[in-house]
Amino acid sequence: ERVRLAVLDQLPDVPLPEDLASRTLEQTASLEEFRIANATPWQSWAKAGTLLLAFILIAVAMVTVLYPPRAREAARRASVENNLKQIGLAFKMYSNEAKGERFPPAVHIDGYWVPDLRVLYPKYLSDPNVFLRPSDGDDEDFHAALNSDPPDWDTAHRIVGRHIIYTGYAMNAPDQAAEFEERMQVAQAQPDADVDAGEETIYRLREGIERFFIGDINNPAASAQVQSTIPILIENVFDTPNRPRRLRVLYLDGHLEDLAAGTAEYDRVLQIFANALGRPR
Repeated sequence: ERVRLAVLDQLPDVPLPEDLASRTLEQTASLEEFRIANATPWQSWAKAGTLLLAFILIAVAMVTVLYPPRAREAARRASVENNLKQIGLAFKMYSNEAKGERFPPAVHIDGYWVPDLRVLYPKYLSDPNVFLRPSDGDDEDFHAALNSDPPDWDTAHRIVGRHIIYTGYAMNAPDQAAEFEERMQVAQAQPDADVDAGEETIYRLREGIERFFIGDINNPAASAQVQSTIPILIENVFDTPNRPRRLRVLYLDGHLEDLAAGTAEYDRVLQIFANALGRPR
């Protein structure tokens, strides 16, 4: 994916002249007037062909100008989605071997929560690039931090925090997350413990945690449905000047969604993480 993105990034972005179509049609019209005035009988067949050729040239010009940016964006989107799916798979593998089937703990740094790389890399994820969005320019510093002796985990976690957010706790409603930021010190002191948030408890992510969110624990269908509504990891969109129109979210059951801005789910998930981080949405 990264090789393909690098090749696409080398293609120039040529701005499309706003008057390209009108100029082409004007020149075509002038040419047609000249041909009509000076045409011989055997030349009349060329009239339709010239106009068709003009439209073909316009189409080719537009495709040439517009395709590289669209191809780059599509490749980036596919690469990010693939990375998040790999992280989700690593979480599941970690939980299968962890005490209490807990998911990996999270590290709080620079106001963000990120997966603890010390327990994931390289045992469960051998490619550290999955923690980064492609073409964001963090690769060199990130690899240097991981390859130093000993690894510079603070720098590595700080870089990851610019790309993804993961709290390590199960929250499926904004009001639950509202108390989370206030209990950060407790969560840091006991990274594998549930967090007492007053009237509610914020539970560490682990297999089977969904039973605390449903009324009938003997209903498998309800359990699966709840798992699919608990977001556990998102792209970091809080450092961008304007909120992006898409938000990629990894859920507890391992499925990934690409949410469009303005939808109820986009707003719900973004508010959960904003409250958990103590930041405005």
